[in-house]
Amino acid sequence: MAMWGLGPLIGPIFAPIAGSYLGQYVGWRWIFWVIVIMMGALLLLSPICIPETYAPILLRRKAQRLRKQSGDDRFHAQQPETTTSNKPAARLAMDALIRPMKMLLTSPLLMLIGVDVAVVYGYQYLTFTTLAYVYQRWYDFDTGLSGLAFLGDGIGTLLAAGLFWHGWSAQRQDHPVVPLFGMGVFGFGMIAIFQASTTYLVKAFPLHNASALAGSNVLRSICDALLPLGGQGLYDALGLGWGNSLFLAFIALALSPISLVLLRYGERLRKKSGAC
Repeated sequence: MAMWGLGPLIGPIFAPIAGSYLGQYVGWRWIFWVIVIMMGALLLLSPICIPETYAPILLRRKAQRLRKQSGDDRFHAQQPETTTSNKPAARLAMDALIRPMKMLLTSPLLMLIGVDVAVVYGYQYLTFTTLAYVYQRWYDFDTGLSGLAFLGDGIGTLLAAGLFWHGWSAQRQDHPVVPLFGMGVFGFGMIAIFQASTTYLVKAFPLHNASALAGSNVLRSICDALLPLGGQGLYDALGLGWGNSLFLAFIALALSPISLVLLRYGERLRKKSGAC
């Protein structure tokens, strides 16, 4: 899970660095061409290189293989083998689309973790959309150099403390390294929350862990899309210090007890959610 989590955490850090220099030297269109080329290659390789890992399917295949090898019909998987095999493809696709939202709306455990991760990622993308603006306006960085500011988050990847640190040091126009260290602290808190939450959901929903992660990603994607829209307006109205403090850091502090709630009432919430 830790290795898988590197993708969504490291990608948003290094992609803007490459994109800033691509846009500066060869034009902004090549940023999108590189994305299309890489995604096309991965799309072709995925069916070939990614093995089946879903436990019920692996057990069903093993049971079928043992029945065939031994001639003994007593070998059966623990999960019913007719659960999905007799359903039409359209029904399977509809179930896969509906299940994440149903789990999100009916599981208090998934909703709590989903909100926590959504806020963390929303903050990340909000700060990402304003980093270039801050360092070009206050520190006179050019387009390429402003992309390197994203390394501050990547080096650390304490959430609220990093937001306070970054906002007020940039507001005072301290040395550029000082707010970057604040982004490092923010990144450390972010990766801790993301890795712990993802692993928790996979273990709590062993049969439908992909749907649980998809449900969490629904909230995450909404925050990722909406929060950056108000980023520059927020900082123009309140400044970097109070903008990071009032709207971002204090909300992060208010959500920090979620981990304590899960530690104290996790078993009860898992039972209510139908998790293990």
